[in-house]
Amino acid sequence: MLKKEQIKEIVEKFLIQRTDLFLVEIDVSSENDVYVYLDGDKGVAIEDCVSLSNYIRNHLLSEENFSLQVSSWGVESPLKLRRQFIKNIGQLVKVTMQDGTIYHGQLVNVKDEYFTIEITRGLKVKVSEKKDIAYDACKKVQVKLSIGKK
Repeated sequence: MLKKEQIKEIVEKFLIQRTDLFLVEIDVSSENDVYVYLDGDKGVAIEDCVSLSNYIRNHLLSEENFSLQVSSWGVESPLKLRRQFIKNIGQLVKVTMQDGTIYHGQLVNVKDEYFTIEITRGLKVKVSEKKDIAYDACKKVQVKLSIGKK
């Protein structure tokens, strides 16, 4: 069975030349199905995924059969890394806390131990409050997509 660490080393070597991209996650199934998820400071193009896929295939020294899928982390996937939070400053997010509480707000700041959202309430009179949230207090943080409305 292929080892996640082996794949990670190859990906990290590739990313030395592409500092705008970063690794989010690698999954390897018991059937040797390898999934590599990338994100980027300005997004991930299909060409980026193809280049990394080819790089992995050319540098993976394995006699085993495997399938490989390289893709972007995806807009609906939860934020996992601090770098993803930084990339999304200014975006609206939905924060689900470990206790089930849900907050909606604009991501306004990112620190090592926590991030800050600005929550706006009220229809006629808008009232805003900033809330610092520790990463480990969150179950999930997702960017909210707004389509065509400004």
